[in-house]
Amino acid sequence: MDASLKTGNIQLDRQLERWYPLMDHHVQLNLITAVKRGIRFPLVPAGRRSGKTERFKRFLVKQCNSVIGQYFAAAPTHDLLALTLSTTHSRKPNVSERIIYMDNGSEIHVLGLDKPQRIEGIPWTGGGIDEFADLKPEAWESNIYPALNTVNPTRPEYRAWCWLLGVPD
Repeated sequence: MDASLKTGNIQLDRQLERWYPLMDHHVQLNLITAVKRGIRFPLVPAGRRSGKTERFKRFLVKQCNSVIGQYFAAAPTHDLLALTLSTTHSRKPNVSERIIYMDNGSEIHVLGLDKPQRIEGIPWTGGGIDEFADLKPEAWESNIYPALNTVNPTRPEYRAWCWLLGVPD
């Protein structure tokens, strides 16, 4: 990070460093506009170290800041605290429940889908699942897809989106 961008807050400066520049690829740029173009379930089959999870996490944080709602990440996401600049939040994250509370009212829930029922019961705004191919075979049809179609009574026309990330076989 450029020294002129330092805030003087050591924790915040460390979190800001997490927003290093990415090298853009046309396929990735198409991906980050998929939800805006009405694609609810963009499928991202890409090789290891391709940047798919990083792009997802950054997209998720930006969405949380622009569209208030409840979001989920079923991915290795320990660095979401840094990406959300959690040191600036008025409400501290609930580490044991793995929920990050954004100041605008949005929430990010970090989920493990070894028990796919964990995704049920919340009217999600959006999220993503890394290593999608490793889910239990019945998880999408029995738990995840119905949860993403749960109608939020305050936004009955809205349907949640979900990035589906994985390495092709």
